[in-house]
Amino acid sequence: MGHPMIFPVNYALDERSVVFRSSRGAKLTAGGIGQRAAFEVDEASPRFETGASVVIHGTILEVTDRAERTRLEHLDIRPWASGERDHFLRVDMSWISGRELVDPGAIAR
Repeated sequence: MGHPMIFPVNYALDERSVVFRSSRGAKLTAGGIGQRAAFEVDEASPRFETGASVVIHGTILEVTDRAERTRLEHLDIRPWASGERDHFLRVDMSWISGRELVDPGAIAR
């Protein structure tokens, strides 16, 4: 499609990549397979004004090898969205970046 697309997914870490499950929909048909992608995970605590953000940069690959799919089925990836999620997608990591916001008072203590 030529522009970034953002999708919420449930995921698991698998060695040096992130794996998630999908249906045959936008993530598969929008030209994402084999393309560069960014996968971001954020955590925030408004109460303590802290947080973290990690971005994995890499290539989206569909896992088609039967033995690998069987192994990935044992990871705890439970999509919240309804419908069949029978495609495994992997973000094959090229590089990772991140940032953490810590409580300034905690450092001084």
